[in-house]
Amino acid sequence: MRAMAFTIAVVAMLAVGERASAGFVLESEPNNTLATAQNINGNFTLDFSSNIGDVAGNNTSTTIPHVTISGTGDGTYDYYSFFVAVAGSIGIFDIDFGYDNGPGSVDTELALFNSAGGVLAQNDDFSVTAGAGGSTPGPGILDAFIQYTFTSAGTYVIGVSRYPSFATTGTITGDALQNGDTYTLQVSIQNASVNNAVPEPASLALMGLGGFGLIGGAIRRRRKHAA
Repeated sequence: MRAMAFTIAVVAMLAVGERASAGFVLESEPNNTLATAQNINGNFTLDFSSNIGDVAGNNTSTTIPHVTISGTGDGTYDYYSFFVAVAGSIGIFDIDFGYDNGPGSVDTELALFNSAGGVLAQNDDFSVTAGAGGSTPGPGILDAFIQYTFTSAGTYVIGVSRYPSFATTGTITGDALQNGDTYTLQVSIQNASVNNAVPEPASLALMGLGGFGLIGGAIRRRRKHAA
């Protein structure tokens, strides 16, 4: 029992060091069609990030709610859905760390759809100055970028594919993301709800210590009854 209590305490401490945070999402399959697009609502934050910015390269991380998506290829396209609460809101979609000549390097394309599947915007290559950091001069110019002003509130979808591909009503055609491809997609949506309900490290530490105390109390009670 003493070994068990120690193990649980160690797990609690590890959880503090590896806590999930608002503003970061791992791609989750299946998200290879508009109908099965991965919902990223509830993950937006205003935490500072040097890789979040607008078309002019101005950092917007503390003024426009954003979420960072870590994506991987599996032979399909990747789609992510989100909600725009206010007409006239700006949306920024920026691929970072896509094409860098390293492992997982991929020449990405982006396509923006409305809820009916209509294509609002699409892009293949963009200047590395857009979106602040994350794309390096040279190969980084192959990272896609879209900045769009939504004329109405509602649900929208951003799709990620590999060059050469093309967005048509309701889908993307052409090259899908291949096994081994990796990319980071930065999504910034003006007026999106910000997630502030993330436990701080100190809170998680207290939770771990509380669990340790409960286990210790149970051990003492068993010993007392055994005596």
